[in-house]
Amino acid sequence: MPEVGGATPAHVQDYQRAVGELRLATSDQAADRLLATLIVRDAVHRQLTDGRRDAPATVEQIVQLDSELYELVSRSPHRQKLRRWRRTLAPGTESWWWYLDQEASHAQWHDWNWVWDGLAILLFAVGLALLAEMARRFLTGGRDGLSWYWIAIQALIALVAVGGALTKTGQALLARIFKRLPAYRWAYGRLAIAIGFVGLMLLSYNALPAVAQLFNNRGSERRAAGEMLTAQHSLERAILLQPEYSQAHYNLGLLHEDMLDYEAALAEYQYAAKGGLDTAYNNAARLLILMGRPAEAVTLLQGRSAEDQATQVQMSKNLAWAWVEQDAFGNALPLLQGVLALEPEHPAANCLLAITLEGLGRQGKATDGWNECVRLTGSAFPEEVRWRLLAQEKLQAAE
Repeated sequence: MPEVGGATPAHVQDYQRAVGELRLATSDQAADRLLATLIVRDAVHRQLTDGRRDAPATVEQIVQLDSELYELVSRSPHRQKLRRWRRTLAPGTESWWWYLDQEASHAQWHDWNWVWDGLAILLFAVGLALLAEMARRFLTGGRDGLSWYWIAIQALIALVAVGGALTKTGQALLARIFKRLPAYRWAYGRLAIAIGFVGLMLLSYNALPAVAQLFNNRGSERRAAGEMLTAQHSLERAILLQPEYSQAHYNLGLLHEDMLDYEAALAEYQYAAKGGLDTAYNNAARLLILMGRPAEAVTLLQGRSAEDQATQVQMSKNLAWAWVEQDAFGNALPLLQGVLALEPEHPAANCLLAITLEGLGRQGKATDGWNECVRLTGSAFPEEVRWRLLAQEKLQAAE
């Protein structure tokens, strides 16, 4: 190669000589010449990085020799030996000439790095969207220790994953982590981190129902203990985490009913009923009757059956009650007889049977029902208290 702009430095002369010998090497000499040329290229690299700068013309000579070396290695039948030599010499990724076997065989993948990086960014965006949705559900409607802990863990994962792959500091860290890999494979590393991040976010998102169940159970326990505000907070948090959680809606309806907020309780029962919860249909119908809307209760319960016998008994009782409230005693009678066939000492059914029999003009048989009503009813439900007082009045009048 002709000199450009002055004497050629010794390290460039050595490199030029090695490349020339590699180009002219016979098949028996080719492997040795290839190894010798790469070692000489190491010397050139040390010369370029020792703090002194070559003249522009010298740098241009090195660039031309590098191009020729690239072509010679790409066509060399001994290219795959570079992998074995790397295991012994352990060159850094900046020594690209030791990785020409990979560059030559995977150049087409290197051209796709923009695709892998774009896919990684898309996956990071999906993961961050999931994190934002989880944070919204956890932090809406109040904050507690579990909520802060959950979001803090997810945010830390996001900081490590996204920051590590997309920021300058993160890129420097990845360079140290991937130092044994050629640079064209770093895009795969970023994509792998993005896939892992989205996977963790999906696992966390799919765990929300289990966390919602914890809040639901805690709400039920606090309600049983009489801690209404704590119970309400836990049940509302369960619904925020899993909006279609029928059991949590039902339990919140029970809580509102305990607090005599019938409108709020009815709304929760109706939402739970949409999830197919039979007891929610039953409780919603009962509240509709208490609120003076028995026709709606009939519409809600008529033609509906429950798999659980206890729930079916209550639904039949409430449907009969709705008919009684509308003076449709003929519709109520067979329902009440069916209930009492299964549970002869059902308090409400005995009271309603007495009202029904009297409505049908069977005062003699109604008296037995009034007696059973007084004997069986307690103070657990407001309607039973009312029926008990009515039964006492009827019995006193009969005497």
